Amino acid sequence: MKALAIRCLLLVVLLVLVQPASADPLNGGFEIGNFTSWTTDQDIYASNWFGGIQVLQSHGIVSDASEGDYFAKLPPNSWMKQDMTWFADDTLTFKWAFEELQQTSMSREKVAAFSVHNEAGGFLFVDNFRKATYWSGGNTTGWETYTYDFPAAGSGHIQF
Repeated sequence: MKALAIRCLLLVVLLVLVQPASADPLNGGFEIGNFTSWTTDQDIYASNWFGGIQVLQSHGIVSDASEGDYFAKLPPNSWMKQDMTWFADDTLTFKWAFEELQQTSMSREKVAAFSVHNEAGGFLFVDNFRKATYWSGGNTTGWETYTYDFPAAGSGHIQF
């Protein structure tokens, strides 16, 4: 199971920075210093092997926030979500990155997902983030920007 966790979802750093729109999540940049307004969950592997879900302050040694002072760290087998209401053509923009980790095999792929769900819990949209990593520690390139445009008004939740 540990090997599966390491090979699969290795999204360990994520920062949500929302551009002005009526669909802005509360505490989207985690500048409160915690997960206020977010619901989080993790399994025992995320907690024991990877330190669990955390909001971290930029420290320049391993990771810095893309903007602001804080960022969220999501290890494998964990997620965070927030209930929202949005209007047609609202835009949600966030920045994400995979943490640079030494790999133990010639190649792996890090995978994580962003999804939008309606009030009934059904998927409206899902997209995966992927990065190939190699023996040298990975070819991650730091923070990347992602934009999602809501095609119609609605409510539900976003989830990472």
